[in-house]
Amino acid sequence: MTDTIRAGVIGFGLAGRIFHTAVIHATPGLELAAIVQRKGDEAAKAYPHVQIYRSIEELLADASIRLIVVATPSFSHFEVAEECLRADRDVVIDKPFALTSDEAEKLIHLARERKRLLTVYQNRRWDGDFKTVEKILVSGELGRLVTFESHFDRFRPKPRHEVWRESGGPGGGTLFDLGAHLIDQALTLFDKPDSIFASVRIDRDNGAADDAFDITLFYPRFTAYLRASTIARAPGPRFTLHGTEGSFVKFGLDPQEEALKGGATFETPGFGHESEAEWGKAVSGECGATEHRNRSRRLSWYLCQCARRAAGQNKTRRDPRTGVAYDTPHRTGARKQQSGTRASRRFQPSTVKRKKRQPQHNVRLPWEASYILQLDCKTVSRPNVLNRLIRPFMGYRKGVCVSRIFLLKKYTFHS
Repeated sequence: MTDTIRAGVIGFGLAGRIFHTAVIHATPGLELAAIVQRKGDEAAKAYPHVQIYRSIEELLADASIRLIVVATPSFSHFEVAEECLRADRDVVIDKPFALTSDEAEKLIHLARERKRLLTVYQNRRWDGDFKTVEKILVSGELGRLVTFESHFDRFRPKPRHEVWRESGGPGGGTLFDLGAHLIDQALTLFDKPDSIFASVRIDRDNGAADDAFDITLFYPRFTAYLRASTIARAPGPRFTLHGTEGSFVKFGLDPQEEALKGGATFETPGFGHESEAEWGKAVSGECGATEHRNRSRRLSWYLCQCARRAAGQNKTRRDPRTGVAYDTPHRTGARKQQSGTRASRRFQPSTVKRKKRQPQHNVRLPWEASYILQLDCKTVSRPNVLNRLIRPFMGYRKGVCVSRIFLLKKYTFHS
């Protein structure tokens, strides 16, 4: 690494305070140089040696800040990111990347035009439980995967209408909030499904924004279920996997978020470690149950995505052992298992040349509180519609790092 990257964070709400400033502050090679907080003095108290600005314009006037993190409410992601890109800054956008495919494409085009780096913050790819699931699938100890379930359950029976995520406005709701994580994790493991079924709804009384969803991703020989609820008094397992030779069950959420909320730092002894009672358990073969320790790696996102990219390294870095790009989600070999072969114990680099991206058709995504979506990619008459609904932007395209975003709504077609 040639020098330290000075980073500025726009927004000091939950995302800015917990998921970005704390991580940047602890990441070697990054310097938390500035925070934009329009009101209040929480940022100044938390980081007394960091410059605090009251507007984006003041931040952009500081030419020494090369990397900007957009941690504002979701409905403002497009406008804020566009302003930063036009000011020739590299940009990280907190999930969701954008609210529509059109907004996403405009940002990507602008980043390429300005030759700036652009990515979306998908920190839960480095959750300890998810890394454990990834390892188990690669090892093949469960045999051929048959069922994959991913839950994010909470118990918040009373809607908080004063909070923007639950007010019913654009960008709010559980699908944009938690669905971005669950869908991204599933696509990271298994790639695009053959067909999708989803139910997104309001379960709570007097709710204004969607607070529950069930999404089913159909693959040739297994099915993935992604679920979230805000009225789960007895939460189900975070992950449940069933294979032809065993099962894996993991209860409890990754502990990093709650630890940071409680005032812990990445230097706190035992940070990110779970008690043995919360370890996932695998039952396979004749060996009975095996406990899997979950190691959290939240810092890895900024280490891989920011410090290794914005320092001027335009080419994708690769693991010297496997040849796999650091910022490209590794495939677990689930599709190889479908054809009767077992996944390798190491990720294998892809040698297949990708086809050129076909022209995308415009899809209108109306804002609705409750809806049902069903799509069969084999029978749909328009090409690449699935890419519009769950959009797999991966790796680097002409110097632009674009990770996965998701869009999953009831849809109508334009000609």
